[in-house]
Amino acid sequence: MNLHRWPHIGLFACLALAGCAGPDDAPAELKKEVPVAEAQSSSGEIAARHVAEQLDRIADGAKNPSHAAPVDAPVAPPSPGPLLASSDLIERTTRLIASLKSSHDLTPERVAAVTGLPLGKSAEHPDGRGWAVRGRLSDGGEYTVAVDALYRDNRNDWTISITGFKEAGGGSQTSVESPPRCSFLQETLKRHLTALGYSANEGWLDRAGRERSTYIKRTPGLSFSVTALVYRVGASEQDPGHACVGNLRIEADAKERRGG
Repeated sequence: MNLHRWPHIGLFACLALAGCAGPDDAPAELKKEVPVAEAQSSSGEIAARHVAEQLDRIADGAKNPSHAAPVDAPVAPPSPGPLLASSDLIERTTRLIASLKSSHDLTPERVAAVTGLPLGKSAEHPDGRGWAVRGRLSDGGEYTVAVDALYRDNRNDWTISITGFKEAGGGSQTSVESPPRCSFLQETLKRHLTALGYSANEGWLDRAGRERSTYIKRTPGLSFSVTALVYRVGASEQDPGHACVGNLRIEADAKERRGG
């Protein structure tokens, strides 16, 4: 064999080795660049996929409100009630108080049945913790009867609020010949509640300095309280005037809630 052929054989061998070299034989710098590019492309695809999934969820929520993200419900006005005279509102209120025998008697269903007023669910309490009805008074003003579960730890504790006991004709009678007068005298409320077994604590001031009176009836394991906001008509430096009921709050305090 001629020795001058060996250089060509060596060159062919080198070319063969270079052509057979696989990706694993690439320089380390090149091997690092490929995964980085792939990672950038992959992360972009993942982000785009996440956005698309979010848009799909929003679209599905619009089609199916039950799967939509929760939002604050708009506050709906109380259900419309019938036109009442002040005397009619007082009669329905005293009838309701007289019917109280258990804490169940303060539930929205029971209050609606006893008063004959169409309480409706309030959007302010979408979980069913608030019911109310509002209507006009024929002798001026309007009334509201609301039933709310104020204590989140006990959904069965209901508080009844009744407003609308104002000066009879207070919005229309302004002459000296027709002075404003009480539509609901505190003395009338006291007489009614005393006959039902309530004890009175009258003339105390709340934190805002407003006069209030509370009437409490205790039964085994339960006590009822009726609290009135009091305003005065015809008061002067020499005369305290007539004590009138402005609104009422009715509650039932169960023994287990007090921890007794």
